[in-house]
Amino acid sequence: MWAIGVEFLTGNCVATNIADRESAEWPPHPMRLFMAMAAAYFETGGEPDQRRALEWIESLPPPDVLAPEPAPRRVVTAFVPVNDGRGAESMPKVRSRQPRTFPTTFVGNEPLFYVWNDAIPSESIEPLQNVLCNVSRIGHSSSLVWAWLVKEFQPASVFRLSVWQLDSEQQFGTPMRRMFGGALAQLESAYNLADIERHAELAQQLSAAKGKAKTAIKQQLEQVFGGVAPTSRRPEFRATARYRKVESQRSLAAVRSWFDDELLVLTQLEGPTLGCETTLRAVKALRGAILSQFPEPAAIPEWIGGHQPDGTASTEPHLAIVPLPYVGEPYADGHLLGFGLVFPRQVSPRDRARGLAQLLTDSRTGEDKPVVLKLGNLGTITLQLETRPAPPRALRPRSWTRPSHYWSTVTPIVLDRYPKSDPARDRASWLAEVADIIATSCTRIGLPEPIDIAIHYNPWLRGVPRTKSPGNSFPLFQSGGSSGSGAPRPMVHALFGFDTPIRGPILLGTGRFQGYGFCKPLTLNHSFNP
Repeated sequence: MWAIGVEFLTGNCVATNIADRESAEWPPHPMRLFMAMAAAYFETGGEPDQRRALEWIESLPPPDVLAPEPAPRRVVTAFVPVNDGRGAESMPKVRSRQPRTFPTTFVGNEPLFYVWNDAIPSESIEPLQNVLCNVSRIGHSSSLVWAWLVKEFQPASVFRLSVWQLDSEQQFGTPMRRMFGGALAQLESAYNLADIERHAELAQQLSAAKGKAKTAIKQQLEQVFGGVAPTSRRPEFRATARYRKVESQRSLAAVRSWFDDELLVLTQLEGPTLGCETTLRAVKALRGAILSQFPEPAAIPEWIGGHQPDGTASTEPHLAIVPLPYVGEPYADGHLLGFGLVFPRQVSPRDRARGLAQLLTDSRTGEDKPVVLKLGNLGTITLQLETRPAPPRALRPRSWTRPSHYWSTVTPIVLDRYPKSDPARDRASWLAEVADIIATSCTRIGLPEPIDIAIHYNPWLRGVPRTKSPGNSFPLFQSGGSSGSGAPRPMVHALFGFDTPIRGPILLGTGRFQGYGFCKPLTLNHSFNP
């Protein structure tokens, strides 16, 4: 196992996401690293052994990418003078200005690594070291770096970094531009060094020539270059590989439930703005869309439908759907940015891809396919797989899964049973009984019992509606499911803590598969008393 390490000298990576010019690319795609190495090779008149080393790298499978957690900065539009003015218009004060953005990600002094599992040939070590020592930037010219070769890479030495690995099914991961055989040759053609040097040579001869010789050189410049000085061309590479993100080894050491932390995120592209209180209705519509892709109920996998082949309820964990709202921030208003599909950990990536491919992927083109949900008087919304490297915080799985001692409800917990105590007559007994029910809900999904539990009808997170309110509140969850006709189940908000870090997602209570009982990790510096 060997790697290439990269550190951003200013703490900032300035690189534009080619799929969205208003957002930053993070982590830098493997092809971006290769282009930086190729530029260093061309600009220093590289040796043949360096070329062989680069051609060897481009033929390898895509590397893993180990990167620190980014902090995207606000994108500011700058107005830059165009470069093609002539005469008086070439003066900076006269030239027209075009809007430009420079999406930036703050990463501090934490390096990132591109890691290959193959052994590195001894003859490639020195040439690669020589190339890397001349790499000065990755991305924009202000994105200064230094890069180095790690001949024997030890993953345990960088346990703080998140790992981006190839998605084995190449279905729902984040697309990253990858290296490929022949990439160096294409870059060399785009660099156009031979024509640039030939034009410079003729231009120098022209300045010293006179008479017929000068006329002949002018004619040659016109015939060969059409009177225009050749330049390097911007290369365009569309070969991609899909990656999925695995959290750091430190995070993976936390206690986990039987829900997998690899959420599949769907972002809302179009439609009205929905609030948290619409969770049950929207989740029901999305679940219906998932089930409708199967020709008959018997064809629905148990881990998706939650029912065994004979129609009885499954005894195993199955697919859950959760809302992803803007909550817990100073100005949060609780509106939904999208939804997350939460998988049981025992379901393999292959089965997940097969079960949802028809819903999310166009079978003819292989491109991501939008999901349209009709919500009656709420309108129609369109969802699509979230693939941006730096989406809004609510659409990042880590916002809901990062290890924490303390958690709070985003949607209320629907109690698994009815408390025997009357909250109006003996509130203390009722609170104790509800806390016991919530503790049992935690153990039911493989977690330890909380050491502290606070319960209320009001939420602890800004932007979250109450469980009981005449206006903006969560609709009741009736026994028998979201469309059941039984008595309404009691619902509460809760704040609870554990004596060990717990890794999410956490979904508790009877409504956990339908968006209720969804919790968010908190950062608290002190304990609390219920």
